[in-house]
Amino acid sequence: MKRLLLILFLISLLVAQQNEGVESTALEHDEIRYNQQKLSVIKETKFNWRILKTVESWKVLGGNGQAIEAEKFFRMTESTEEQIKLNESIKLSRQQFVLGAMAYTGGATIAIAPQTGKSGAYIGLVFVIISQWLFYESYSNGVYPIIPFESAKIIAEEYNNNL
Repeated sequence: MKRLLLILFLISLLVAQQNEGVESTALEHDEIRYNQQKLSVIKETKFNWRILKTVESWKVLGGNGQAIEAEKFFRMTESTEEQIKLNESIKLSRQQFVLGAMAYTGGATIAIAPQTGKSGAYIGLVFVIISQWLFYESYSNGVYPIIPFESAKIIAEEYNNNL
């Protein structure tokens, strides 16, 4: 019986010591929550092999270090003007891609069809070249950032100040 009471007493002392280290203030909880929600913008410079150019861009990191897409960043910060620009850019890119696909299909059909002769081959080749330019433009719309790095940094700082 004495042994059981001694073991229970020792266990309660250990639990009490662990609870003292776990207690934190509301200020510490607010600081932890702020650090998890704050945003930081990092400048990036990459060489893009598809367009053969060095592209200066930026990316947003959340408090946990995970990258956040531009669409989610603009939604979180309630930047409606930038959201509209991004949506227009995505829409334009899709339209260029679809038009390029149609031009490629039509041009290849005209170039290959034996009824069109030699002139049809040249006309079809022109459509294929135009389609390749449209594919390039469609891709390059997504490579370049919607707004400059400085503007994105200002938006993130305003968001962090309002937390």
